[in-house]
Amino acid sequence: MYTPAHFEAGPDAIQELLTRPSAANLVTTTSGGLLATLLPFAYDPSVGEHGALQTHVARNNPSGPNRPSESPS
Repeated sequence: MYTPAHFEAGPDAIQELLTRPSAANLVTTTSGGLLATLLPFAYDPSVGEHGALQTHVARNNPSGPNRPSESPS
């Protein structure tokens, strides 16, 4: 995505943002449209070259691992 230079965040600002506890929407597609689920995210800088965002989705959450599979029409 193009970001004009005056809107770009520097590495220090990004690091500060990622290390604070926060939540974000996980957006998935369903046959009924988009489903947004607010989840807590944590940043782990020790994973890979750039770190990783980690979260947990409960089994009974509509976006979770037991979500019914949908066959394409």
